[in-house]
Amino acid sequence: MANPRGEPQSFRHCRRRQSEPPAIHEAELLIKSVKRNLYKVTAPVLVIHAIEDDISTLRSADFVVNHIGSDHVRKIMLHDSYHLITMDNERELVADETIKFF
Repeated sequence: MANPRGEPQSFRHCRRRQSEPPAIHEAELLIKSVKRNLYKVTAPVLVIHAIEDDISTLRSADFVVNHIGSDHVRKIMLHDSYHLITMDNERELVADETIKFF
């Protein structure tokens, strides 16, 4: 259901700061929504994260693992990769573990 401005009702109270680019605002709304709804995910989950990731901290991976609704969660930490794990030094390991998981 939308309000008079055409915004979804759940986002009505989330106004963008004038100095904030719209894409950043939308990303923040998405992050909040995902965090609130992780408990609803019951499918098996594979979390692969680089220890030396310079964009996302290990806390993000831990948050997912600790708040996901799935009973089947596998977490793999990479020791020789950075943020783009599918293109980085351990890309073969990422591919192998993903194939093995499914």
